[in-house]
Amino acid sequence: MASLTHDGENPQAPAARLWRAIQSRYVLGGGYALALLLTGVAILLAASPPETGPLAPASKNILVLLGFNLVLILGLAGIMGARLVALLDARSMDAGARLHLRFVALFALAAVAPAVVVALFYGVLVNRGVENWFSERVQTVVENSATVARSYVEDQKRYIGDHVTLMAVDLNRAAPALQSSPITFSHFLAYQASYHAFPAAYLIDREGRVLARAEAGDAPGYVTPPESSFQAADEGDISVPAFDSADLMRAV
Repeated sequence: MASLTHDGENPQAPAARLWRAIQSRYVLGGGYALALLLTGVAILLAASPPETGPLAPASKNILVLLGFNLVLILGLAGIMGARLVALLDARSMDAGARLHLRFVALFALAAVAPAVVVALFYGVLVNRGVENWFSERVQTVVENSATVARSYVEDQKRYIGDHVTLMAVDLNRAAPALQSSPITFSHFLAYQASYHAFPAAYLIDREGRVLARAEAGDAPGYVTPPESSFQAADEGDISVPAFDSADLMRAV
């Protein structure tokens, strides 16, 4: 009989013991403590000085920690959900289970109610109140900034156009005497660029080839002008074409 009892032991008993061990207060307390620790480490990494790049090593570590934390919290939530389901099943038979379930509901309501109140307060007051109050002012500031920026660009275009015209007059006047000495012509071009506060000046032909150049140490690289600039030059106009550089203006 002893042999039959041993062989006929319920195979689900080890799984049941493991499930009861997982639901113990020590396991749940350790899980909550670990989740709190992971959250603290993630906050510490997020508060550290940023590094280069959108996904620096610290950012990747934060994502890994938050991923582990999410898995841990989901596991704890699953355990608590299973215990709650067990209480729901036992409430019809056990008065203590019904009382326990009421306590759980009251504590859950006490924990969720402040979050709901804060969410409603934020949604009603901040999103629809403060944001609408600021939207018109922010839009006005942005429009004024754009107007100032456009005015500055137009002023710079006029400045460049006027000074390029003066440079062209001086170069045309000195060209006959300087054609026999390219070095002297380059020095004269450098003087003109420095006098008019240009970091670089180039004398080019109709194909965009550089015939003479004068560049400061921090001057940007030469970029061949577009065909529209040559067409404007043929008509005697100054062209300020748009290039990729947002903080640089070039004139032909």
